[in-house]
Amino acid sequence: EMAGGDSTVILALLDSAVVRFIKPYKEDAAPYVYYRAQQYDRYGFYREAVVGYQDYQDIVGLRNLNDKFFYIKEQAEIKSNFYPQALADIERAIAINPNEYVYYIEKALIETRTGNYEEAILTAAQARKLDANDPDSYKLAGISYGELGNKTEARKNLEKAIELGDEEARSWLNSM
Repeated sequence: EMAGGDSTVILALLDSAVVRFIKPYKEDAAPYVYYRAQQYDRYGFYREAVVGYQDYQDIVGLRNLNDKFFYIKEQAEIKSNFYPQALADIERAIAINPNEYVYYIEKALIETRTGNYEEAILTAAQARKLDANDPDSYKLAGISYGELGNKTEARKNLEKAIELGDEEARSWLNSM
């Protein structure tokens, strides 16, 4: 607060707080490591945030983390283009909370970005079981079908996404 929102000062202060702890970090460092990771994430230093989230995970252990932590970490990993790590973390989130629609959409998005189109189609179908009225699962399935050359299924899914209100799906449909 005294830094007046200056991200450089805030991150320098947090770095100086964390450097007082010796690696491997013990539990007493956990709140500082986590808060610093959050601030790195907030200010757009995503790679540093990923390192911080991983340090925090190492301190507290996998069993002591919830699905929201893995989702937050996955978001920073996506922004850092760390797709294998992001996929592993969103799968952990799903394992903890298999009823969260957003996690399946995130997983399908990663699979689409990495060219795992068959997996993306399956994951989108799982998302659809949780929320059949959200257009994202149809759009991601449509994109994936299109990339696989199945224009009929691509068109069907993209049209459903448009029907449900996703105008971005229209540009994908028009590009086919």
